[in-house]
Amino acid sequence: MTGLTRYLRSSEIGRRRSARAVNSVASLRSLNDELKSVGRLPRIFNAVVAILFLVVVWAGWVASGNVVMAVVFAVLPIAVAVCALPVKAWATEDSLFVRSYFSTFEFRFSEVITFIDLPYSGVWNRFSGVDGWLNLRLRMIEVALEDGRDVPLPATMSGARVGSRLADFLNSRVKDAPNG
Repeated sequence: MTGLTRYLRSSEIGRRRSARAVNSVASLRSLNDELKSVGRLPRIFNAVVAILFLVVVWAGWVASGNVVMAVVFAVLPIAVAVCALPVKAWATEDSLFVRSYFSTFEFRFSEVITFIDLPYSGVWNRFSGVDGWLNLRLRMIEVALEDGRDVPLPATMSGARVGSRLADFLNSRVKDAPNG
């Protein structure tokens, strides 16, 4: 093999490797772009509840002259709305991180069997998990792990299309994940 052949062969291998790396970075970037939707609905729901509470209940108590009680009861919906601000998800090459209201979960893609798109089951529908008018057709992701645990992630609350698309994107990072 001549030096030129060796060079051409090594540069071809290098191009293939760099193309795979670019595709991997692009797919990771597109996954993280998709994960930006996580946390949007919890923030919206909490803000709406806080605003409604403040307008209806708090305004009534202020009008009645009981400002101290109005301030005391205004703290809870405002605190819940503030707790929803850091809810988000992001991915690295080998892990998914989901920041919930009070905790952060890390799932290594190598330990995940599949990501499942399920009807939302959380605080907003009293943990019913029923698809219907009470659930507003909301979805969430549940993670099936190799150790047999299924971890529900209510912080990933989303609409039906976003939920299924998110599960598909996440399953594309898992080896041998079932399709659909």
